[in-house]
Amino acid sequence: MAVNSKKITSGPYNGNGVADTFSYTFRITDKTEVSVYETDDVGVETLLTVDSDYTVNDIGNNNGGTIVRKAGALPLNYQWFIRSNYEETQQTSFNSQGAFFPDLHEDAMDKLTFLIQQLLDKNDRTISVSDTYTGELPLSIDNPVAGLALQWRADLLGLENVDFNPVFINVTGDTMTGTLGGVNATASDHFMPQLQTTETIDERMSSAPEFDPNNFQDYGLVTQAVGDSNDYGSI
Repeated sequence: MAVNSKKITSGPYNGNGVADTFSYTFRITDKTEVSVYETDDVGVETLLTVDSDYTVNDIGNNNGGTIVRKAGALPLNYQWFIRSNYEETQQTSFNSQGAFFPDLHEDAMDKLTFLIQQLLDKNDRTISVSDTYTGELPLSIDNPVAGLALQWRADLLGLENVDFNPVFINVTGDTMTGTLGGVNATASDHFMPQLQTTETIDERMSSAPEFDPNNFQDYGLVTQAVGDSNDYGSI
């Protein structure tokens, strides 16, 4: 067949507590060539299993078909998302001087097209530079580390891990125990001691480990009342 559609996903379908059957709009030749994702009402996504969680109808139909949820109607605030799951294999054999079967050739070429569409869909879901980017490629990325963020390297050749957590200190030199001063502080040791002079505060902050005056976050002024919206914050 001719492949006139570029879409190899269907949905999302929102549950209403009534419907248990949902459409897929691409051609498959086997029930395993479709993946169904169910997201529950608290946002947990699950990849469902064919035959155990759903059944597939209209296999081989050029316009797609339907999928039935075996547990019944999709509950309210649940969601289904359906996408193709074509295997990266080529099972059709063409023999020299053998008979020519147009359907076999067309099916084989169709599957290559479906695989390309599947890869393009995956690529569209990733972060990439623009088509006109002229910097060096490929770009690299550090291995994941819990609690760290990503920033561009100085040479712009990729992303690196960096610790953006602020350093907390009070004017006596002790490390603050809270994660944030100012309006979000909840205990007295989340705040800098009160009634200190500006000169003393500046001196203490500049002597703090990792202090960077170019990356300073000022959450307010020093006041006498713990919990005041102007209480001093962090660096």
